[in-house]
Amino acid sequence: MEKISYEEVLESIKKLDKLEKKFREASKNIYHSRKLVVYDKLYISYDLRDILLCGPLTNSNILFVGKSGTAKTHLALCLCSALFGKDYAFLPVNSNLSEEKLRDISFKTLKKGGNLSDAIKRTKLTEAPAVILDEVNMAPKEVLNILKNYLQNGLLVFEGGKEIKPGVKIENEIYQFKIGTCNEGPKYAVTQMEKAYRDRFAIEIRIDSFPMEAYDEMCLEDKIVTTSLNVPECESELETVLELYQIIKKIELDGVSKSLMRYLSRMSNCIKSKTKNKEDIEFSQELCKGCHPSREFYNICGNVFAPTNRTRINLKKMGQAFALLRAYKIAEKLKQGYLNKEVIRRYYKFSERKKLPKGIEKKFIKDYLSNLKVTFDDLKMAAPFVLVNKLDMNKAWVKKHFQGNEFIAIKFLINCIEEKIKRYYKECWLPIKEKMLSEPYGVETKKILKRYFEKDPWSIDIHSLEQSKEPDDFCEKFDIFS
Repeated sequence: MEKISYEEVLESIKKLDKLEKKFREASKNIYHSRKLVVYDKLYISYDLRDILLCGPLTNSNILFVGKSGTAKTHLALCLCSALFGKDYAFLPVNSNLSEEKLRDISFKTLKKGGNLSDAIKRTKLTEAPAVILDEVNMAPKEVLNILKNYLQNGLLVFEGGKEIKPGVKIENEIYQFKIGTCNEGPKYAVTQMEKAYRDRFAIEIRIDSFPMEAYDEMCLEDKIVTTSLNVPECESELETVLELYQIIKKIELDGVSKSLMRYLSRMSNCIKSKTKNKEDIEFSQELCKGCHPSREFYNICGNVFAPTNRTRINLKKMGQAFALLRAYKIAEKLKQGYLNKEVIRRYYKFSERKKLPKGIEKKFIKDYLSNLKVTFDDLKMAAPFVLVNKLDMNKAWVKKHFQGNEFIAIKFLINCIEEKIKRYYKECWLPIKEKMLSEPYGVETKKILKRYFEKDPWSIDIHSLEQSKEPDDFCEKFDIFS
């Protein structure tokens, strides 16, 4: 796919601005201004609405979890109304949901002489660009498998094996955004959603982890007396959403963010395993005794496993959305005159004493948008929303070190990987830099990499080394660090 151009980024920012403001207007009676993501060095932040927007912009399913009365369903309705007008479908999931109701056969079509295939195709669920699955964890067992397949592949399978992929066709694919709400826990007389089910949702937002600000509480008290929660009727912005969806896919990952993705893919590597992998042996903590990686970061190496390919793809998509949001926030701050000058200084590596040249802001924004890529920070900020409840993590380890909070554990994991990448560069790449220039991939280089694998098994594709092959990403990594 071709690289995103400056003109496309500029146009995308205008379109995103339109959608963002429309969603905020539609949901103005819901008060939740807490910052969920903060880019310290850029002085920008994302709130709940920003994170929710990433779902439809990347066609990523969202699971919205929290206690009753936190406006999950209303926010989902406002999001879909602002972006898709009246064209979205609303499916209340409860114990009375049957297979027939899920498939929602259009009996009007049958009465007019149409066949069953046409009757199924013309229902709102199959044609809608967005679907809200309200209280999705209440699905009866007989429809659970249908929902799993529907969430994963976008397919509804009917009697006789007939398959329909609901949604809106764009080029060679089908677009249909799905958002599920969930009241989870013993308070609500429902069981925890099984991992295989929630794994079908690319993004998970646990609203209880982000309590309202004091200001929001004050506004809410006034609203209870004066305002009712109504979902406004809006014009559809489907065309704009689809255009952004296609453009966001063009945003590339920079070198360090690629390193993060590789580290994540190798988290099941294990020095002590005969296969060099934790997944295909009977792994236990006993295996970690005396192992070098077990001595640091609370033995994170022995307590987490690599995410699936699907989860890593979802993280990349979320990182791409975060990158565009970042560009939008920076452009907005500059436009309003609130951009911190330190952002420009850092970008151009100006010293604190150097006076900023006249007109540098205009040059900065063009340079910044022209070189837009997914950065390590984009993936770092997005990771907890994508990886929570998707990673295999030792629950006892999470409970001991993070009070059972996976969201915090994942933040810790990404910080560890950041430190590992820095150390990898300093302790592995710098010593072999000269060797690489004279001998691109030789015996000495291989020895250094093998020794480093003993120290950090997540850093290297050990199977390529053992087969005396140059790792696929070897030259590319060298280009990054050199």
